[in-house]
Amino acid sequence: MVLPGETDEQVIEEDFVRELMDQYGPDRDASIVRKQVYAFHARKAAQWKVGRVFLLGDAAHLTPPFAGQGMNSGLRDSANLAWKLAWVIKHGMSDKILATYEEERMPHSWQLIEMAEMLGRIMMPKTMLRATLIQGFFRLLGLYKPARDYVTQMRYKPKPRFPSGWFVKNGSNKNSSTGLMIAQPCLETPDRKQVLLDDILQTGFCLVAYSDCPESAFDMLKPYRAIYNDKIHRVCITPRTWNPVESPDLTVVRDYKDEAKKWIFNRSFSSIFLLRPDRYIVAEITQKNLASMAEILPDYVPN
Repeated sequence: MVLPGETDEQVIEEDFVRELMDQYGPDRDASIVRKQVYAFHARKAAQWKVGRVFLLGDAAHLTPPFAGQGMNSGLRDSANLAWKLAWVIKHGMSDKILATYEEERMPHSWQLIEMAEMLGRIMMPKTMLRATLIQGFFRLLGLYKPARDYVTQMRYKPKPRFPSGWFVKNGSNKNSSTGLMIAQPCLETPDRKQVLLDDILQTGFCLVAYSDCPESAFDMLKPYRAIYNDKIHRVCITPRTWNPVESPDLTVVRDYKDEAKKWIFNRSFSSIFLLRPDRYIVAEITQKNLASMAEILPDYVPN
């Protein structure tokens, strides 16, 4: 951090840089590859879509470097927009879906920018007193393993969940899975190969169920051809105690470590989840809401 009274030209002089290196480690005489003063920014464009033009990555938002999330946000932008463009152009989906790119990505990217700003305030204290207090706080935090893990594993990072967008809202239910990126449980195929959920999901829309009877897991959807058709891949996860058997109509895998049970179906084993190509949950279908979902979902899936 350039301090009051210092100039940009002064702080990149080799003697100045080596003096800093000498204060904080044994690297005074190390090779210096680059010396540069730069300013970071926390900004976002007011609009990410105008007509047929979309902004993503650094064109849409600038993230301070303290959290290492700038490129990640750009990749998330790409993943969000690419499948929507592909399904509009190649599969005839409504172009209304393109408006949800900004709606979904802008709030989450700004959450990460705010997190990076917060980390910057911690990493660049402006007084020695503040620096001492921050260092003391984290030393104490390190004595308690759960708290230490929470910080070092960045569990405070905002979860990839959309408050609004291309999914069916479940009223005011705060525990709803819709709008959430699905978890990655470890699964086992019928030939005893261990895989992650992503390894068996195809590139399009997908229905995921949890049942010890895969052949009947999707029976309640069969009368509704708009959401039970060949364009929507079906995956049934069997309990850990139930060996998967190959099926010609769907993919069957075993919940190898009970992770799908804990992470995805912990509230209801009778739910069927509809996933988008980018692995976000469009809808949680149950026997209770089946009738209403059958009317709504044709607008959200290819047919």
